[in-house]
Amino acid sequence: MVSTSLTFLEANTATFPVSSDNWLEMKSFLENIGSNRHLRAQTLTVSFKKPFDLLAENTVAVRNAPDDFSRISKWWCLLEKVRTHFDENPV
Repeated sequence: MVSTSLTFLEANTATFPVSSDNWLEMKSFLENIGSNRHLRAQTLTVSFKKPFDLLAENTVAVRNAPDDFSRISKWWCLLEKVRTHFDENPV
C-alpha cells in the first residue's frame, strides 16, 4: 500500500525525474508509480498503480475537456475518487 504523503509527494515532483536526463532516476520513479512498462518505437507506455492511475486518467480527461467548467468539474471528481480510495484503503 502506498502512503498518502508519499503518493502526493511523488505526484507533485513528477516533472523533475521525467524532465531530467538521469535515466536511473526516471526508472526508479516509474517503478514506484507504475508497472508493466513497455518501450516500443521510442514510446514509453506505463500502466499506473493505484492511486496513481486515478491521477493519470483524470489528467487526460482534463486535457480533453472543452471548457474551464468541465476541467474544474473533472478535478472535483478526482478529489472524490481519491478520498474514496483512501477511505477504503487506510494507511
